[in-house]
Amino acid sequence: MMVTRGWMCLNYGGLNKIVTLRFRAILGAIYILVVFLAVLAAQWQMQGGREGDAENRIKQLMRQAFSSIFIAAERDSYNAVKSVSTLYMDRGLSKTDLLVKDAMLADLGAKHDLDFFYVLSSGGHVIDSFHPQDAFLPQFTKPLRTLDSALFNQVVGLRWQTTGVGYWQQEPLYLSVEKVEGDDQGVRYIVAGYYLSSLFGELNAIYEFEAGLRPLADPLEQEGVIRTKSQLQGLVTAPIDVWIMDKNSLKGGAISWALTGVICASLVGALLIWFVFRQLMVNRLRDFIRQAHVIGGSQDYGKRVKLRGNDELNDLVSHYNSVVSALEYSYNLMAKANLITTELLGRVDQKADSALDFNAAQFTPAGAVQNDKDDLRQSLDVVAKLSDVVERQTLDIYYQPVADVATGKIVSYEALCRWLDPDLGVVEPADFMALAEKSGQMAIIGQQMVTRACNDIKKAHGKGPGHTTVSINLSLSQFNDPDLIGWLSDALKNAKLKPEFVELEVKEYALARDIDQAIIIIDKLISLGVTVCIDDYGLSRLSLMYLQRLPVKKIKLAKSFADRIVSEPKEVAFIKGVALFAAGLGVKVVVKGVETEEQLYTLKRVPDILCQGYAICQPMPADELAEKLGRDAKI
Repeated sequence: MMVTRGWMCLNYGGLNKIVTLRFRAILGAIYILVVFLAVLAAQWQMQGGREGDAENRIKQLMRQAFSSIFIAAERDSYNAVKSVSTLYMDRGLSKTDLLVKDAMLADLGAKHDLDFFYVLSSGGHVIDSFHPQDAFLPQFTKPLRTLDSALFNQVVGLRWQTTGVGYWQQEPLYLSVEKVEGDDQGVRYIVAGYYLSSLFGELNAIYEFEAGLRPLADPLEQEGVIRTKSQLQGLVTAPIDVWIMDKNSLKGGAISWALTGVICASLVGALLIWFVFRQLMVNRLRDFIRQAHVIGGSQDYGKRVKLRGNDELNDLVSHYNSVVSALEYSYNLMAKANLITTELLGRVDQKADSALDFNAAQFTPAGAVQNDKDDLRQSLDVVAKLSDVVERQTLDIYYQPVADVATGKIVSYEALCRWLDPDLGVVEPADFMALAEKSGQMAIIGQQMVTRACNDIKKAHGKGPGHTTVSINLSLSQFNDPDLIGWLSDALKNAKLKPEFVELEVKEYALARDIDQAIIIIDKLISLGVTVCIDDYGLSRLSLMYLQRLPVKKIKLAKSFADRIVSEPKEVAFIKGVALFAAGLGVKVVVKGVETEEQLYTLKRVPDILCQGYAICQPMPADELAEKLGRDAKI
């Protein structure tokens, strides 16, 4: 009852949300329009106020860009001047003059990208100079030789290193200067720098800001232009004002208007499109909730939700059906456990009561009761041992080949789980797999099998042909596991094995429980790259229909067909018919359980089939598999 109420609350809540989708969509459209109008009004107000936050940020950016250009220029010119002055102080004037004349200034000037580089004597004589050929030269200047005297007149008398703005005719210069005095009372002035117009051009090229020297009384008013002021230190004069302008701000308003309109129109259009085409998804979601409500309300977990289409909702349906399958399996398992427990307790009580009515010399019911208790205790001990083996991952895997008996070529291997216990000996898979299923350990065993088989076959590829395929059995619970694709992908990725080398075997009865859900799961496995084989095929009266609908590439006949082919010739005809029908669908047929030479001889006359069994080859451990692949690929 609690489960039913939970489903009802969940589903009615979902229906209520769907009913209000149209109202919410209308409100959303109105909200977008209001936001659009508000943005337009805000844009109008922002454009009308030049001193707003956006303009202040642009001005700050302009000052930062201007500072970055001149900080870099000061650093480069300072480093060049310092390199030469250090040599003069270390080696003296005469020796360093020789080095300077030997292309030293050219090397340093090119390294620091200077517009000019001079070393002058105390009398204004040029020791050496550097002018790059591609340097900026103002068109109105006189010959460069007049720059020598202009520099000397501005730097003579300086007593320390300094950086600032000087002038050559009408062209401002940005200079770094250092005075060096020698032991012989000689003086050298080391001057490096840039034309200010060159630095302004760099500011324009990098940041698209224009700069110029203008007096405060003439700020060059221009409507819509964002401008700000900065200062540069004068070399021998007061600080010099520099105006920085962003003429691109004239276009900013129009761009912002257009961009705002496009964005808002796109949002409104997208919302309207979603509003028009949403009805199909809403109807399908309603159908899903209705079917889920029926299943939850009736607690009939044998039913499944079925929807047409191929979108994200189908993935949700697949996960929901997997949960329902797990619930069905759990309910059935609990019912079986209750039945077994009730029957066992009844037998124990019946035999315990009968001990009071019989003579001990004639019958020993108490001993029989003790035997049942011992059997129960033994079963619990086996489950405990199995849990320990699974936890330590010490189950063994053997590999049995599947071969084409006509050619003798091995086409694949099947991974078989084996339990070798020191006390119990060899425990048959049919025995401990049933215990694992009942005790809830089958999922862990299955994941361990897949992981180890992928690693083993990858190692075997390194010693033999790199195209051998391994088939691995999946139980019903593993096949319906919602995380099947996830942990299977992880196993393939960790082993670095291509998916086409893995084949998953699923028994026919597991697929027949819900053929539609089985098709969805198999399609996902095929999308991953693995192939699927139907195991124990032919035991259902609907087997041919399953083969037509399921997208598999291989079927493996039940062992009972191989057991009867010698005594019942009709079985050979049946196998031939199935092989012919399967070949028309592009499906290969494997006959398993071929134990005798007589069975093998009979099957050799059946075309287009593969065989597996002790008559072909016994199962082998992983080490022998690698060795066999290294030798040959035949039986």
